Amino acid sequence: MAAILGMSTGGRPRTLPTPTNPAPPNSGSTNRKGFYATNFFGGSPLNRLSHLRSDEAFIAGVATDERARYLVLDNLRFPLVRDGEIAWLSHKQLSPFLPVGENERVRVFLGVEDDDVPYWAVDVTGLSELSAWMSDRLYTWAEARPAAFRLSARDAAVLAQGRALVDWNLRYAFCSACGTKTASADFLVQAGYKRRCLKEDCIAQKGVQNFAYPRTDPVAIVCIINKAGDRVLLGRQKAWPPKMYSCIAGFVECGESLEEAVRREAWEETNIRVGKVAYHSSQPWPFPSQLMFGCIAQAETEEVKLEDKELEDARWFTKEEVAASLADTSPMGSRGASFWMPAPYAIAHTIVKAWALEGFKFTDRPEESSTARM
Repeated sequence: MAAILGMSTGGRPRTLPTPTNPAPPNSGSTNRKGFYATNFFGGSPLNRLSHLRSDEAFIAGVATDERARYLVLDNLRFPLVRDGEIAWLSHKQLSPFLPVGENERVRVFLGVEDDDVPYWAVDVTGLSELSAWMSDRLYTWAEARPAAFRLSARDAAVLAQGRALVDWNLRYAFCSACGTKTASADFLVQAGYKRRCLKEDCIAQKGVQNFAYPRTDPVAIVCIINKAGDRVLLGRQKAWPPKMYSCIAGFVECGESLEEAVRREAWEETNIRVGKVAYHSSQPWPFPSQLMFGCIAQAETEEVKLEDKELEDARWFTKEEVAASLADTSPMGSRGASFWMPAPYAIAHTIVKAWALEGFKFTDRPEESSTARM
């Protein structure tokens, strides 16, 4: 990557060396069988340059760079141009609509592309003049769900980062310790990645708790296969469309490993005991800020009982049934499959496909620990 041009504290241009992007486009996960997956909302083309967020001169430089591209969010909706792509704004286009001297508006530095173009996300909720200006240009505001799923993988990954970080800043407007208003730790210093309490004697000002950091909630989602390897356990919630089934999933709790979360969720929801657990890949899910850990697990039992009533139904499906469902790309499986799976942008689709169509099998390696209590 070429160097980024910033401004020194004396106002003179300077060149800041930047490392090679640690997460190049199409980067993903490879499990021990060699399967490769970059899930939707992952594979960002941006280098986040997190080591430069505290460099005030650098952040000021990339904020006003004429090449900078701004993702503007109005109540977390994002703008689309007529061809369905994100309407990125330049600093020159956006700056006239930002109130002079306003420091409270959420702005987050997302990173740079390999051509050194900086990317930002900014909350523009309430800026009626900007909305009118965008309407004149036939830009339309879209809810991320479902509009994000129609974006290119590249733009979806950038949107996922920007939306999650703006949402976090808006949600944490007040201190969780004392209730006092919080402020972004000066966007020129931490670029939207920290918030601090404004009350000087708050406990949040002491020790390592003096800042709040963006929240990411881990979720375990698992494709559970039987010991013979020819059937998969899927479930459905009552609120889902008819005939839709997906993988068992649940939040990872405090003090719990990913494997333990898989086993607990399987037991609590379906009464199935799980032994081996293999990690496959992960997926950011910006609604608002989950990280889905996709796993494939081997069941020790097969009798299904809906223990916690979270699911309306759970049952075993054969590879042939799953293959037919995966091949049915019509809306909600309308071509006649016995059930339908989540779309390819969902990690549930990816991990079930790995088993049904891509040859995933558990090896004869030693059993993982299965001592977690259910």
